[in-house]
Amino acid sequence: MIDQDLLITWGATHKKIRRKQIIFYEDDPAIYFHQILTGRVKMINTVDQSKEIIQGFYYEGDSFGEPPLFYNGLYPATALATIDTIMLRLPKESFIALMSEHKELAMKFVVLFANRLRRKSLQLKNIACNETEAKICQVLVDYKVQLKRTEKLKSRIDLTRQEIADMTGLRVETVIRSIKKMEGQGTLSIVNSKIFY
Repeated sequence: MIDQDLLITWGATHKKIRRKQIIFYEDDPAIYFHQILTGRVKMINTVDQSKEIIQGFYYEGDSFGEPPLFYNGLYPATALATIDTIMLRLPKESFIALMSEHKELAMKFVVLFANRLRRKSLQLKNIACNETEAKICQVLVDYKVQLKRTEKLKSRIDLTRQEIADMTGLRVETVIRSIKKMEGQGTLSIVNSKIFY
């Protein structure tokens, strides 16, 4: 979202994160702006120290965990790399100064936050929905939109059945059965255990 050279000029540093490594924990003070150069990050909340709720995935070019930087808050979820990841990290004070000097970037964040709020609203509506297949379809659509895959052809969905379960509030066994049923109906395809939607 923000030009790499601009971030480096303002003091950003490269950070390598190994697969499964925690970047920050839920309720940690928000002290850095993070932008992914390569890799994938997921943000999660843990319920009862056993159930994981996936708040979202972030990919190359995405930033994550920014809202609490604006109100001196705590991170609302835990962020961890799902594959080896390289990102730029900019201290909060420098990030706020950058936003103050570059109003067009601040406006981009307003639009980004509005889109994320809309997506969260749709996710809540989807979780409240009683139809299992509708919940799964919404996750698959959101995945394609996030990666800007707008083509009509079916695209490979690089989410595991467990990740889909964690995003919908369903049990993984329910997701597996429903995906098989959706394959039989022609809603999606399965090739070498990968979902195409």
